[in-house]
Amino acid sequence: MSTRKNGVHDLDLKALRAATAFLRDERACAPNAAVRAVATALGLDDQLGDLRLRMSARLRGTLGDDTGARKTFDACTRPLPLKSIAAQLHLSLRQFYRVRDAMLERILSELQRTDGVRYAERSDDASDLLQTAIRMLSRGHPEEADRLTEMLVTAGARASLVARALSVRARALYDQGLESRAHDALTAADAASGSDPAAAMDASFARSFIEYRDGRFSTSLPIAEGALHAAAGFMPSSPADVRARISHLHFLAIQHQEGGSNARSVQLFLQARALLNELSDPPKAEVAENLTFSAISRLAIKGQSHLAWTEAHEALKLARWHGLDREQIWAQLALARVAVSSGDVARAVAFAREALAQARSCLAGDELCRILTVNTRIEGAAGNGDVAVERIEEARGLLGKLRPYLRPIVFLCEADALLTAGRREAAFDSAQRAIDALERMNQSHYIGLAYITRAQAKPNDRRNRRDSIEAAIDYLRKGGYTVDLARALDISAEATGNAAQAAEARDLRAAALF
Repeated sequence: MSTRKNGVHDLDLKALRAATAFLRDERACAPNAAVRAVATALGLDDQLGDLRLRMSARLRGTLGDDTGARKTFDACTRPLPLKSIAAQLHLSLRQFYRVRDAMLERILSELQRTDGVRYAERSDDASDLLQTAIRMLSRGHPEEADRLTEMLVTAGARASLVARALSVRARALYDQGLESRAHDALTAADAASGSDPAAAMDASFARSFIEYRDGRFSTSLPIAEGALHAAAGFMPSSPADVRARISHLHFLAIQHQEGGSNARSVQLFLQARALLNELSDPPKAEVAENLTFSAISRLAIKGQSHLAWTEAHEALKLARWHGLDREQIWAQLALARVAVSSGDVARAVAFAREALAQARSCLAGDELCRILTVNTRIEGAAGNGDVAVERIEEARGLLGKLRPYLRPIVFLCEADALLTAGRREAAFDSAQRAIDALERMNQSHYIGLAYITRAQAKPNDRRNRRDSIEAAIDYLRKGGYTVDLARALDISAEATGNAAQAAEARDLRAAALF
């Protein structure tokens, strides 16, 4: 099936057919011998995570500018029966086999011609590799992102691409705890950027990313907003520049979602969506991501739950059709959050559990930890205290690998889980630990959630209850979900008899229905 000539694997058509079948079938947990042969020939370690993603990017990269062949490759790797794929291409099954094999012959010829895949030789290939590195980073695999960007830096790609690769590498190194090397990579990115405004913007956003990873919104947000303002006169023209701008807008929007203005977050997502629509073939993963996280931001804006549901539902349909596992996971969690806001906790739990089952098979590190914290909150909202505690204990097992910012988030979710499970003293301690850590770090609306738990953990301590709920309302008004603000207002109204707060809580809940 695969032989070696002068140390280079010589593949055959049968092996490449097996590889496309592996890419299409998400249920296949382990690659067979033919797929491993393809991976080896491409220089891929089949023991690392997300082999499908990395193999797909490299095989697709061999097709260069041939949009027809790339369209066929994309169709062949969708998680659908071959008859359905053939129908989408308006071909009979017999015609489809011929078209597929012609595309695979093209790949085989290119691999044999170059003795492997050399990404520095074509800018499109190098750009694809960089996008794969960014995607690996978002999935919680910084080691693999580091390795891929190092390949670009050392392979002689064009200067602007090297500068961008160094910025991505700085993020990957920082997520591995290699802070000194991350700052060295940023310095190298600055030097490589020269007068390229796109590369300079990448370096600025990498700096913002590092501050964000340590929870310092007071510095991360101004850096990113400043970089966006400085680039106002630079309109991205190439698809690579457009995708980079979209990525930056998404990152800034998520920062606002977590520590700034949700109205600004939605505005940024809409700007990114307009750029996505300008691309001739918008990357479906980025479209789904845009819709999903815009939906999450809308849950903090009164009266936008129906828009949140529409966006998240569209994201899920898109992600399922194109077999985008990470995007399916987050779209389901967004739908779960919308369901919680509207009071449909059974539906929320169903979405959350399906998302977690998928996440455990393809995500790692802080990305998996985030999924677990969201699951903890949803199980807690449904009253499933023991399950919520199990989820957060799993998240705690990842703490040693996480940047500082996520640790207090784990503590506040732990507090909520313990409270739901009836362990009030432990819940109070965890809530206080989250408050202390977050207030030293930033002034995020997440702190309000910890204060709610602290208020409910000692209901007979009137001073604690009063002070905690006042703080909770103050923080949640900065950007928390409207359903959480309503919960805080209800607790306060019950304690103080404040009719205005009770009315506001009812109004917020009514606006969350759709």
